[in-house]
Amino acid sequence: MTYLLTHFWAWGVSAFAVGLATALSVARRSERGPVSGWLVWFALAFAAGLPVAALELLPGRSGFWLETGLLLFPSFLAGAALGALIGGHSLRDNEGWAIGLIPLALMWLGADFLAGRSVEQDLKRKAASVIEKVGGDPAYLDVAGRDILLPRDAAKRAAAEAEIAHIPGVRRIADVDGLAGSAAKSFENAVTARRAAREDEASAPPASGVAPNGAEGPAQTPQNGQPPAANGGPGAASPAAPSGSAPKSKDQMRSGAKPAPTTPVAVAPELARPSGAASASSEPAPPAAPAASGPDQSEAERPIPASGELDVPTCQKALTAALAREPVRFSRRGAGVRRASTGALDKAIGLLQRCPQSEVEVRVRAEGGDRAARTLARDRAARVVDYLGHMGVERGRLSVAGESGRPVSKDAPESASGSGVDFQLSPRR
Repeated sequence: MTYLLTHFWAWGVSAFAVGLATALSVARRSERGPVSGWLVWFALAFAAGLPVAALELLPGRSGFWLETGLLLFPSFLAGAALGALIGGHSLRDNEGWAIGLIPLALMWLGADFLAGRSVEQDLKRKAASVIEKVGGDPAYLDVAGRDILLPRDAAKRAAAEAEIAHIPGVRRIADVDGLAGSAAKSFENAVTARRAAREDEASAPPASGVAPNGAEGPAQTPQNGQPPAANGGPGAASPAAPSGSAPKSKDQMRSGAKPAPTTPVAVAPELARPSGAASASSEPAPPAAPAASGPDQSEAERPIPASGELDVPTCQKALTAALAREPVRFSRRGAGVRRASTGALDKAIGLLQRCPQSEVEVRVRAEGGDRAARTLARDRAARVVDYLGHMGVERGRLSVAGESGRPVSKDAPESASGSGVDFQLSPRR
């Protein structure tokens, strides 16, 4: 109940205000006794609902709706009692309080539909984080009200169940045979996004350093904090020794054993120049190219993780790359998305599910610069938003921002307009 109070206190205050206003405006006493008939029936329903909620007899959203009703109804009665006292009425004048039940019922529905969805998203994000820590699949779960629906065949289920039980707000963990509805579609989208990320990682060229003399291999790291020896220095290679090989020891020369092969190393540019007269006419060797991996690797070159939550810049980069590989196309004469492009949107949904702390602006490139083309672009963006929301992306994160970029000609080929859809991510406020 403490978790509900932290999320529904504003709705409780609103119910209190409705009761207060109702009692101040209407004062009518029941002719049957000190308590009106409707109040008796509601009090009995409240008393019956308390043990049902305490014993968690109603599963999923039904139990959640019961809990919110048990929270708002006493707030309404408290406000009505205070309003009667402030207005100089008697608490027996409760017959007219029934008028306030209409806005109270609307408020109850609004709390369950609006705030209830944010509660489910919050619990789902926390449960997914816990499942990922224990080594399970963070996308293989669902939330109904305050119940976590965890399939029986989920990996690391026992460890995940033990950790999820400690999350504040979770009422219970329900066993299900599998995911259904939008949760199953979201899981498929997450799997598709992971597969695409692994394919991108596999198709990326391997990062390797290039030595100044043209040989491939990792760049040599100075040892003992000292730079490579210069010409004539203590560490300089002997003129008789070939480049890239170590001099033989006396024991090796006596026994005839061959020295172990050494890894090609990157030497200083001045040591790589030809000796003698040829060095005066030849160009100096280029400096060593930095390795493409390591702590100095740029953000744009880092591969996108195949699983786990993404920050906003990484998610934006992944979405841009996904839409570049698989563009979203619309019908030529309308705002509908082509059936062949739903796969691209499904991949985008899988990525958006991994960055829940972002807001998404959907833009569509206009085909022409006239007003009708801009209106069509906005309608297409609205269709994309509807599809994302229908497939499980929280609608509070989505907004239609109209057209994107420069308009293209209506007769231009499809390749000239790029993806046609642009997602602009920003941190959630």
